[in-house]
Amino acid sequence: MGIERGLPYRALETQSDNTFRDFNVIIKDDKALCVILMVSSDTATSSSGIVYRMNLKGELEKVFTETGRFDLEHRPIRGSGVITDLELTPEVKRAFKRELDFWLKGRDRASAGVTPLH
Repeated sequence: MGIERGLPYRALETQSDNTFRDFNVIIKDDKALCVILMVSSDTATSSSGIVYRMNLKGELEKVFTETGRFDLEHRPIRGSGVITDLELTPEVKRAFKRELDFWLKGRDRASAGVTPLH
């Protein structure tokens, strides 16, 4: 994502069916650094998701997808993960706006049950 590992953060998370959503504010030196939005879904054998990083002005800076496989006990299989950077195309920007609307405008959130984690 282009940020150092291990920085503290504050997060909200929600799950609906097999879709998981996270809204994370990354903190550095007691100040908000950026926001990371994640949407992922799991099946019995795999996981896939998209991760958006935006600055504090709400501008999209980086996007990537991540996929991976699970073993028979639903544990991630080491080495199966694939991360793919995405271009900031109009389609990617529209998907980002829908996700941002979910969190900031409450669109589709009424039945999602958003809960703070950290």
